[in-house]
Amino acid sequence: MALSITYTNNQDPKNKTSLLSEPPIYQNPELQQMINDGKIQPLIWFDKRKLTDADMEIVAYYLLQDNKTLTQLCLSNNKIGDKGAQYLSEALKKDTVRKKPFTLHLSYVTQTLTTLDLSYNQIGNKGVQHLGEALKKNTTLTILQLQNNQIGAQGSQYLVEALQTNTTLTELYLSRNEIGPQWQQHLQELTENRNLTLDLSGNPRYFENYCVTS
Repeated sequence: MALSITYTNNQDPKNKTSLLSEPPIYQNPELQQMINDGKIQPLIWFDKRKLTDADMEIVAYYLLQDNKTLTQLCLSNNKIGDKGAQYLSEALKKDTVRKKPFTLHLSYVTQTLTTLDLSYNQIGNKGVQHLGEALKKNTTLTILQLQNNQIGAQGSQYLVEALQTNTTLTELYLSRNEIGPQWQQHLQELTENRNLTLDLSGNPRYFENYCVTS
């Protein structure tokens, strides 16, 4: 069942001027109740719930900022786009989130990140830029899953920049995105002198069924 959002004070989320500096001006009672019920659990699964960017502000503010026990959060197969990725990335930069291992299984995201699964959402180049900023200090990533999103050449470059310091990456899944010929340059940067398997199948025709192992 889709989660509904009730806006308060006759305001819309896009009118906010800063991220996570104060409680969200809108509410999603069902989502907030699920957060309250699961806040002490190490594993929380919010996959396949039609969650949107606005919902990610609630998740980032009420769940991630004050996280003390959560190690794995599943947000795959939702409707999360660039703004939602930005909310999550902002929360992941907070010291209270990074004090202990945290896994975001949309996705897995923190300093002990090993697998990042952001598949089947609506994240584009800008969202990847925000996530890249959150990942730049991580040096333990081994598997990154971003299939079935809306990532193009610019997003690929953001990933390259974010992962340049991560020498443990061994698998990168980017199938069924919008990655064009410029990816070849990014691919060379990622695979140079390292053991890395990339899946680019299902992208524009130039890279159809293109999988490279170095």
